[in-house]
Amino acid sequence: MRIILDNGAYTLRNMGDVAMLQTTVKRLRGMVREPELMVLTTSPDLLQRYCPGTLPLSVESRNIGYESVCPTRSDWGETWARLKLRWGSVPKEAREFQEALDGAQAVFLCGGGFLNDINPYQTRPVLRMLTDAARRGKRTALFSQGLGPLDSPELIALLRRTCEAGVRTALRENLCGPEIMKRAQAKPGQYRITGDDAVEMAWEQEPSRDGNALGFSVRQVGYSEIDSRHLETAANALQNLVKRLGTAIVPLPVSFNSHERDHEIIAQVTGSTPKEEGMDTPETLIHATAGCRVLLTGTYHAAVFALAQGIPCVCFYVSTYYRNKMEGLARQFPGGCDVVDLGAPDAGAELVKRALRFWDIDANAMALELRKSAEEQVRCGRKFYQTAMGIGNEL
Repeated sequence: MRIILDNGAYTLRNMGDVAMLQTTVKRLRGMVREPELMVLTTSPDLLQRYCPGTLPLSVESRNIGYESVCPTRSDWGETWARLKLRWGSVPKEAREFQEALDGAQAVFLCGGGFLNDINPYQTRPVLRMLTDAARRGKRTALFSQGLGPLDSPELIALLRRTCEAGVRTALRENLCGPEIMKRAQAKPGQYRITGDDAVEMAWEQEPSRDGNALGFSVRQVGYSEIDSRHLETAANALQNLVKRLGTAIVPLPVSFNSHERDHEIIAQVTGSTPKEEGMDTPETLIHATAGCRVLLTGTYHAAVFALAQGIPCVCFYVSTYYRNKMEGLARQFPGGCDVVDLGAPDAGAELVKRALRFWDIDANAMALELRKSAEEQVRCGRKFYQTAMGIGNEL
């Protein structure tokens, strides 16, 4: 059985996205005997490193066929474009993907947070691809999605067509995603809250009971809107906590993309030497997180890896994009995840106060509750995959 997978983070340099892709591959291999898994990527070598035995598929070939730069047309215009792609003369550059799709039985979107107003050039081809695949009778679904912010009428129209084609969606959270799906006129039962697929990898690790460090992660990039003032606030809070607790800081970089490079920004804040070598696997990041008692983080998946292991987090944000991600995650792990606006006047004091509160609580009791939440999300995620593959009861 041929299955096409789109994980959204095509460079494979973000360990949260890699963890979600690895979970998808593992789950599908557990359901299908020797599936042919074709993964959209720009880094074939890294794909073999992280997901041995899968096959690379050209992102450019897909994007040309599904017109990443072309705004959404009328319903008839979109339909006509897809009919031409199927029955007409396929552009030479788009043939690789179309030939792969012709022989595929399923097309799935792996976990990600890229379907939003920030990324129209990625949102368009992804939704057009899924709509076309569904109308061709392929199995389709979106796994572990963090939707939004999504206010563009154009992109909402594309999502509506995806829903009309019968594509099901698994959402990471119940804060913003359901409202977006309702605006896209999704039918009742067409989406479910399953949590983040990366939860599974961290939850399956044997939890550490002796972690006594303070974990830290942050990302300075356009969509996070974090600038030097915010980094200074975080640095002062960390210094305050280290002095009061007498503990060490564990750096937890998630993305090693050239435009993000978390490890360099974390080193700048903590005053340490940036370390990249050996850190760029989900397993390494999860293992490092296990040594922490509390985590301060401005990156989403550092928090996911901690919470799934039973470690409480103080998450901070500046942009609406990150606010939605962090507050949605807090809903999934009630009681163990606080969220702070890093742009607020009292942000530094709040980071310290909330970290101290988590530090002083019963760590074993907290871990038990957080891991129960993680286990339930894993159960929901696995069930959604089974339904997407036609195994078990329908949603």
